[in-house]
Amino acid sequence: MELAAHSPAALSVGLPIAPAAQEASNNSERRISPRRRVLKNALIVFQSGYCTLKCHILNMSDTGAQLMPADITQCPGEFVLRPTIGQQRDCEVVWRKGGVVGVRYV
Repeated sequence: MELAAHSPAALSVGLPIAPAAQEASNNSERRISPRRRVLKNALIVFQSGYCTLKCHILNMSDTGAQLMPADITQCPGEFVLRPTIGQQRDCEVVWRKGGVVGVRYV
């Protein structure tokens, strides 16, 4: 009977789902476009181009990226992301966790 609770038919009739499984499905649905794992060097450019901060791009999509700045405390809320290879993008930080930030392209 436990196996039936995880089948698509069981989900459609409203049987309870484990909270971790429900959270995992919600996270996958929130992404607009799929992520691609990369490891690129880049610069975070801010204050009208007068300041820069080195960073690594960990993954990217068509709508945003996950970055690891050299100094998380100096990472501004809005900046231009300038990868060593590829197109520069205007970004805004949408989340911060440890030494990593998630950005949305604007």
